[in-house]
Amino acid sequence: MKLLKNTIKPAIFASVVTLIVVMAYATFIEQKSGHAQAEDDVYHSFWFRGLWLALSVLLGTSLYSLKMHRRVAVCLLHCSILLIVAGGAVSFFHSKSGTIHLREGIAKQKFWDEKSRQWTSLPFSITLQKFNIEYYLGTQAPKNFISRVNVSSPERQASHTIGMNKILRHDNYRFYQSSFDADGKGTILKVTYDPWGIFITYCGFALFALSFLLTLTSKKESFRRLLSHSLPSKQTAVILLSLSSLLPLNSEAHSVPTVTQERAEQIARMPIVYNNRIAPFNTMARDFIVKLYGKPNYKGLSAEQIILGWLSHPEVWKNEKILKISNKKLRQDLGIKGKYASLAELFNQEGEYKLNLLRTKATQDKNGKAFQELDEKVGLVLLLTKGELFKPVPQNAPAPGRLMIEAEILYNKIPFTTIVFACSLAFGLLMFVVMLLKTIKTAETGNDWFHKFCKYTVFSITTFHLLGYALRWIVGGRIPLSNSYETMLFMASAVLLFTAFTYQRFTMTMPLGLLLTGIILFVVQISPTSAQISPLMPVLQSSMLSIHVCFIMFAYTLLAFITMNGIFTLILSYVRHNHHSIGQLTAFSRLMLFPATYMLSIGIFLGAIWGNISWGSYWAWDPKETWALITLMIYAIPLHKSIKKLSQPTYFHIYTVAAFLAVLMTYFGVNHFLGGMHSYA
Repeated sequence: MKLLKNTIKPAIFASVVTLIVVMAYATFIEQKSGHAQAEDDVYHSFWFRGLWLALSVLLGTSLYSLKMHRRVAVCLLHCSILLIVAGGAVSFFHSKSGTIHLREGIAKQKFWDEKSRQWTSLPFSITLQKFNIEYYLGTQAPKNFISRVNVSSPERQASHTIGMNKILRHDNYRFYQSSFDADGKGTILKVTYDPWGIFITYCGFALFALSFLLTLTSKKESFRRLLSHSLPSKQTAVILLSLSSLLPLNSEAHSVPTVTQERAEQIARMPIVYNNRIAPFNTMARDFIVKLYGKPNYKGLSAEQIILGWLSHPEVWKNEKILKISNKKLRQDLGIKGKYASLAELFNQEGEYKLNLLRTKATQDKNGKAFQELDEKVGLVLLLTKGELFKPVPQNAPAPGRLMIEAEILYNKIPFTTIVFACSLAFGLLMFVVMLLKTIKTAETGNDWFHKFCKYTVFSITTFHLLGYALRWIVGGRIPLSNSYETMLFMASAVLLFTAFTYQRFTMTMPLGLLLTGIILFVVQISPTSAQISPLMPVLQSSMLSIHVCFIMFAYTLLAFITMNGIFTLILSYVRHNHHSIGQLTAFSRLMLFPATYMLSIGIFLGAIWGNISWGSYWAWDPKETWALITLMIYAIPLHKSIKKLSQPTYFHIYTVAAFLAVLMTYFGVNHFLGGMHSYA
């Protein structure tokens, strides 16, 4: 028995690490050769299933050999993992999945099973009555795809509506809206049959959530002991800080034909159809000039004045140097002096478009991205002059209220993200340096006013950021969580709120929280993802999306704090071996690791359920799903006290700092390098 105990733990650790490496490798196979190849080579292979079976057997054996039944919560937690794996196995071996193509008025009783590669009969017939597309009011942006069908069997007949996130369940078969025919007379539905696998897996999810919660409340487990650990007391220091203006004004006068500022402000509030939604003219004008010039104004003229001037006098404005070209090599090829060019300079004397003449050369010189950006800017100008950049609101569409218009104009006017980024980074860096020096010193300086200054700074920045986030919520009419830009804003909100609520127990969260916020918003600033507010894709119109993303982002927030705390602790241990402070900081990281892992697992489960509701599969080995699972497994390792090396503070912090690379890969790397179903996020 002793030999079994000594070998079972290393074997489990080895199997977990092997699975992590294999799954990571599989995502790159998919990126190179496609999802089908990754399934054949890895996910559906015999040896990959064998790895999961081996891990399950080892876990089951450990429950007995390590006498985990004495720790009920931990025992149930590991049983839930076995249940989830068993549910996945049942789904893999006994489910059906395929598609059925319906045309109006034609009954079908067979669907194409993609697993068995053959036609499979249904115990009933299904007929398409009508297919139609719902659009956002006043736009051509799809809001929902709806199939109205009739299901007929010897026992009964019934009519049903199938839409995005609204599935049809009948006799354990489920039908999902997948696609439609170009003529609008036909629909393609995904069909799944998995009566037992889903049930077993969902039971595993529920047991995991419950048992993990029990481990957080049990007096026998580590979390409760860490919670009572004495955390650092309030620290104080002295610092003088001043910030210059963040928004320098350009007052240079420039005589070009346009409307007066008063008239421009009136037109700014006029509702138009832009970016597939109804928005004030100000939003379109601001997006236009920022895209072209890089700033929201041009030589003293507002965005509205520029748009209206260009519409009324294009022959004058085409000579204005308003198109920013950052790439020096591209400017040389075009014969442009300075960073800005006029539209006229991009055409030669014969009227030929210079970019067309340079298209092949730009690609060969690796200037393709800069070339494409400039080409898009010219395209925007041409759309404007042709009257296709925006459209008037249709008469039958309700115009937004005055409050909505004013909220959006205020949101456009104040650069919330830039201000919070600059303040967070500046204040956070200075607080970090001062508090690091204070922690190294042993004597108290008694400067309590600095602690108050830090507190009020954090609360001010938090309030200002939340105001901007709330305005975006009001303007968009939904929780801003639909793309990477918005989820980063949410994560910054979570970091600031966490900082505001924990600084009294752990003073170092103030500089760490502000630094982390500054880093997050710096990524937002340089990210190519558009900050434009746009309607949700039909598949994303689910309350499950917001809940799923909230749990994931809260988990990432805590893991980021653990990383920042780890960096600080490693610096402190290198500069001075203050064992008391290092022990307290380590206790804080270990404490945060429990709720972080819990939230991450719940977020993954909710994402699986949402996927099952939206596209008929709770787990499809998509790169984002796979890397989320990898991240969860990586962070689950240091939760186990039996790994002796990670019980030492230095190794623990090195591990958690390195582990955050998995979070970065899951959030950024998958989107930019691997793609997949979640590439919109």
